[in-house]
Amino acid sequence: MIVKAKIGKTGQDTSVEYEFGKDLEESVGIFGEAVVHAKFIAAAKVDLQSALRRCIESGTDPSTFVETWIPGTRGPSVAKDPMAMALKGISNMTDEEKMVLIEKLRAAM
Repeated sequence: MIVKAKIGKTGQDTSVEYEFGKDLEESVGIFGEAVVHAKFIAAAKVDLQSALRRCIESGTDPSTFVETWIPGTRGPSVAKDPMAMALKGISNMTDEEKMVLIEKLRAAM
């Protein structure tokens, strides 16, 4: 497998060929059960932490969510609050853009 890496600020990049194994059996043969299992746990833990953050943001009960969660699947989706999104967008506008928006909102009412 070719593994690539790039430094965003400089654009420097590199790549190497590295054999991870074509399947679980081959990976265990190369690295051993303990390493393969430890890497699985580490990656699955990060996935679960991400899903738990989405639980917090969406108001989903984490205990209920985790009962059916399977590593490799996404957590609950987070509905975006339209008012919060609008306020965030407005905060990035110039004063002139805000005035145009206010006029458009008044015309739409």
